[in-house]
Amino acid sequence: MTDVYDAGDWHIPTLTVAEGDGTTAAAVTVTNPATGAATVLTTTSSDGGKTWEAAAYELVVAGDWVERWDVTGSGAGKQRLVVSVAPDPTATASGTRVYATTTDYANHLLTACPPGARRALIAASRRVDEMLLTAVYDVNADSMPTDAEVTMALRDATCLQAEYGRFIGTAAAAGAPGVTSASIGSVNVSRQQPAGGGPTSPYSAAAFARLRELPSDKISWEVGT
Repeated sequence: MTDVYDAGDWHIPTLTVAEGDGTTAAAVTVTNPATGAATVLTTTSSDGGKTWEAAAYELVVAGDWVERWDVTGSGAGKQRLVVSVAPDPTATASGTRVYATTTDYANHLLTACPPGARRALIAASRRVDEMLLTAVYDVNADSMPTDAEVTMALRDATCLQAEYGRFIGTAAAAGAPGVTSASIGSVNVSRQQPAGGGPTSPYSAAAFARLRELPSDKISWEVGT
């Protein structure tokens, strides 16, 4: 049996022993997927040995948590249950720049976000960074834009890129060439890669066009060599 949770959720292990009775005993060990540490939980039965429940535990990391039940007495046997845990949907990896929220994306789509929207926006933000590889604009210590107009443009471009990723069948739009960038003080300076084009391009032409709408006093574009 496989259930899906997010990191930070709590889970209560349960087991049904069809032949359980007063002679039945059940023990459960939970294994953390990140550390491999195994923890034995206290179990109880409220119906004479047929249904067993363990103490709730927190799913502190993403991955496949494994619950191993060992039953003795009537109905003796072993059973392994897997609890699949996704990363915390509100967490972003350190150093990752994301230019749009799921609220922005839903407003852009005029409907609820599709499954995996946060991952799509992270991937789309990376593509926007690649589109900006010859762009020079003011950023803060986290390399996020400080100007409101630039911030809105990057937000819109990210939503357009995420939507395009759905169109071509992958949020990450695999196949882009490798890139490099550099920052000096409060100014972000990078080298541009090709953008836009047909459905096989990893870049959204609409997203790139949105970025190009920014006035020259907000952003400048250096000519690549």
